[in-house]
Amino acid sequence: MKKTLLILILLYSTVIVEGQNKNVLFIGNSYTSVNNLPQMVADLASSTGDTMLFDSSTPGGATFYAHSLYTVTLNKIMAGNWDYVVLQGQSLQLLGYFPNVAVTFPEVGVLDSLINTYSPCGETMFYRTWGRKNGIGSFSYETMDSLIHVNYMALADTFNAVVSPVGEVWKYIRQNYPLIELYDPDESHPSVAGSYAAACCFYSAIFRKDPTLCTFNSTLLSNDALIIKAAAKTIVFDSLMKWHVGEYDSLFTNCVFSGMPEIENGFGKIYPNPATNNIILEFYKGHQHFIQLYNNLGILLKEMETTASLAINISDLPNGIYFLREKGESNGIKFVKQ
Repeated sequence: MKKTLLILILLYSTVIVEGQNKNVLFIGNSYTSVNNLPQMVADLASSTGDTMLFDSSTPGGATFYAHSLYTVTLNKIMAGNWDYVVLQGQSLQLLGYFPNVAVTFPEVGVLDSLINTYSPCGETMFYRTWGRKNGIGSFSYETMDSLIHVNYMALADTFNAVVSPVGEVWKYIRQNYPLIELYDPDESHPSVAGSYAAACCFYSAIFRKDPTLCTFNSTLLSNDALIIKAAAKTIVFDSLMKWHVGEYDSLFTNCVFSGMPEIENGFGKIYPNPATNNIILEFYKGHQHFIQLYNNLGILLKEMETTASLAINISDLPNGIYFLREKGESNGIKFVKQ
């Protein structure tokens, strides 16, 4: 099992290194609009050669329910072609014990259904926010933060959605680097450092890349920015599947994913991608090649040997995500059978 996981990690790490283009819609309120969080994410992406085009709907204090009735939000969702639509609730909305979040928040189901209809190749992403600096009322920071976490994760599980675990990164920074002030003086909204931590989370979750590679530091001291990026790497990038990032890729086998590489260093070129019956693999080097084909569970399906271009019949494979790599090498390439 460990060997299988290692293979998956090695393969997965090699298919996300090239520049990507993503379209993202942010739906929320002031927690998203303060310090222009979407632009921060775009600036982080730009610093590594990625591109994020975005739009937002962030009226102050808006809840999930308010957005489900708000024409501006609905029209932006229905514009379609989003890779991700981010949903962020009001800061106290998830502060409770809910046995069934789908029943408590039916409006989330309405928004998610609309997202799936107009962006069938996109995903819903929940913005897991944080507890207030010193809690509120009878709720301490720890209790508040824990309830928010549990309920956002329950929503993600219910709707097969991705999570940007911003509150988890905040908690890590609070515990390990308490001198970095994440909060605005109102002890609720994010400071620039708090928004930057959120942006690093979103960068990792959207592009599936290590945020420490980003050179954009906003207005922060370089050391503080480095600490925040490292925290996001630890919490988000090092545990992507924990936040459902990539977990549902197999549901999108009829989609062409923006940013899917055609070329991998030292390996070769694959086309067409996605493919239905056959794929062609071309090599940079003409020596003997031993090629292995894996499914998305890391199970070896085929082994092939060649010294030239290789045509691989995939008509017998179920639709899904697959990986090719040279035996004994970590470099690989991903393709979609549809």
